[in-house]
Amino acid sequence: MKNLLSICCCLAICYTGLGQSVISLDDFFKNSITPYLETDIGTNISFKPSWMDQIDFRTQTDEFDPDRQQYQFRFMPSSAGVRKAQKKLFQLSEEQALEEQSTFYWNYIEDAYESVLNLYELTQKLAIKEELLSVLLDKEQVYTKLIQAGQNLPKEWISTQQAIAQIRVDILQHQEWLQILSTNDQEIDWSTMITANSIIELVEQMDPAENFVFEQKERALDVQLLDSEIALKKAEGRKIFDFFQIEYRGPTDNTFEEKISLTAAFQFPFSNKRKLQVASLAIEKETAQKKAIARQEWNEHRVEKIKQRLLLLTKELALTKEIGNQQNQRTSALIQGATDTPLLALEQKEKALEQQLDLLKIELRIYDAYLDYLELTERLYQLPLQNFLSL
Repeated sequence: MKNLLSICCCLAICYTGLGQSVISLDDFFKNSITPYLETDIGTNISFKPSWMDQIDFRTQTDEFDPDRQQYQFRFMPSSAGVRKAQKKLFQLSEEQALEEQSTFYWNYIEDAYESVLNLYELTQKLAIKEELLSVLLDKEQVYTKLIQAGQNLPKEWISTQQAIAQIRVDILQHQEWLQILSTNDQEIDWSTMITANSIIELVEQMDPAENFVFEQKERALDVQLLDSEIALKKAEGRKIFDFFQIEYRGPTDNTFEEKISLTAAFQFPFSNKRKLQVASLAIEKETAQKKAIARQEWNEHRVEKIKQRLLLLTKELALTKEIGNQQNQRTSALIQGATDTPLLALEQKEKALEQQLDLLKIELRIYDAYLDYLELTERLYQLPLQNFLSL
């Protein structure tokens, strides 16, 4: 029964590999994200400032006699300065909307990178655990023969059985997830993927001036919009001619009472209300500028934290490898003098594979920190898109 389960497991492993075509890491990433980049970005809203700001029509009864009805037309023209400020404000609002729309695909980019790392993790774990299963099955055979020879090894035999059962479950789960995450039965060629221990060097070589491009532009637009609103309020305050009015009253029995009156109104730039609006906008602008500086400093602080994390993880990876290699060398020296049983050699292989799983955990933490860095600095979203996981 045990041999039958082993054969079924191996067949399942082989079956998942059949019919799969190999695809490069760059092509896989491109195929994952390209469909979402085709979203139209733009706005159908248009605005053209008019030379007439407002036109009012009013009518008033006189003793409820329709023939004595009064009519009034009021024309409030705009000024060149107001129209220029309005046009500038609309252009900045449109630019801000386009910048916001350009971030709609960011989640898909992040998801594509997460999918690549999930596939990498599953592929590496599956390869290691398949090899580990083979070692455990060999250990099981050795323990079985030792028990048959009269040695009492129940604990070791039972623990090996439990380990084999767990590894088989892990392998089947990894295979199922690979089938779910993989598309079109394609297997990724991981030969071009950057190594975890080289990531810190790549990060150090990146130009800090290219960080936070989108956020800096967003903050700058916020300040420019407030500047434009201030300019509009000031232009409205400089408009001297307020309105022109035509009023018609009549007809009446007395032709002298039937008349048309013309009215012109002028304003002077002494409005406290408008001054208050300008002052309030100036405070908002100053706050926005200070907020942008504070945000930039905080982002740079977070970048340094991620770099420190990458550096520590890289050192941990190197140290773990070094200790593992030293242990393997000492174990190999002991194995050369032990020829009575292959258990030591199998134990060494098992420990080496378990160490590979431990190293893989550290590597994945490095890749996650690397993606945190790319997301924080917004390099991940800059067009044209670049696959930062490929050489």
